[in-house]
Amino acid sequence: MKFRIKPLIVILSLFLFIIPAHASELSKLIEKADAAFHADDYETAAELYTQALEIDPTDYMAWLNLGFSLAELERYDESLKCYEKAVELGAPFVRALNPGDASELYDKAIENYENGDYEKALKYYIEALEKSPSNAMILYGIGWTHTRMGNSMKGENYFKKAIKANPLFKSSYYPLGARYYDRKESPGAPEKCIHFVSVYYLLSPEDEVVEYSRRMIEECQELLENQQ
Repeated sequence: MKFRIKPLIVILSLFLFIIPAHASELSKLIEKADAAFHADDYETAAELYTQALEIDPTDYMAWLNLGFSLAELERYDESLKCYEKAVELGAPFVRALNPGDASELYDKAIENYENGDYEKALKYYIEALEKSPSNAMILYGIGWTHTRMGNSMKGENYFKKAIKANPLFKSSYYPLGARYYDRKESPGAPEKCIHFVSVYYLLSPEDEVVEYSRRMIEECQELLENQQ
């Protein structure tokens, strides 16, 4: 019995050494992946998130950021599988978020938006964003305000920013897909519309806009078939 204890202690020591080493490697990979992701270097981000997920395949945030990165690289089938994996892992998607320290400014922005005063709404949204940087709910509001003011491309940009700030905020995927639908005659837009509307449909199958979502997808698919 005495001779068996030593090998066991050695094995346990190696095991305890390996776990922190893996954790450290994973942490560094995610840190580098996040930096590349937020710098819009999606090729590098996709490569690093893939490496991180080989170590920890249960990280739903890594799956979501990988999914967005792959979509920006026009690898839509792979991207959708990432979102499906995040759903399978039980990622806690939400429809609304707390605007944090910017609640008062956010409420004023909403009030003016609902009254149709989009310029004033945008002013309050921008002030709110200064108090609560990278808040996906505020970025989403700015996206809709630009859209209502006729600045669809700016709206599209802010919906992307909202997704990147918090990919669990599922409300951003639908309007992003819809902006691509608005310019579905442009090269690459039908594919992006189909993808982001499909992602929203995956995350919100019970939503009231599902029927309209289906129509957008069908129209873009028909457009692509006619182009062949």
